[in-house]
Amino acid sequence: MADYKILHQSVNQIGKIEYLMELDAEEGVVLTYSTAPTKEIINDSCDRLLAEKQQKAADQIKIDKAVREVLWTDDEREHLSG
Repeated sequence: MADYKILHQSVNQIGKIEYLMELDAEEGVVLTYSTAPTKEIINDSCDRLLAEKQQKAADQIKIDKAVREVLWTDDEREHLSG
């Protein structure tokens, strides 16, 4: 489990605790909890979000490849499928 940086912590208007987290150098996320979580729970949430993001990216690569292959001409299919 990675240890993520809390950039900002606040309580919103309805009393929920919000954490602005840095997931990586390019992305952050706001996590909202009814009660104060442990750092372990926050890190686990961030790990899950990053894993989901990576899985979506991997799935999109597969989708893009399948779409490209469906659009191949017969000549491309003959030369590229092997």
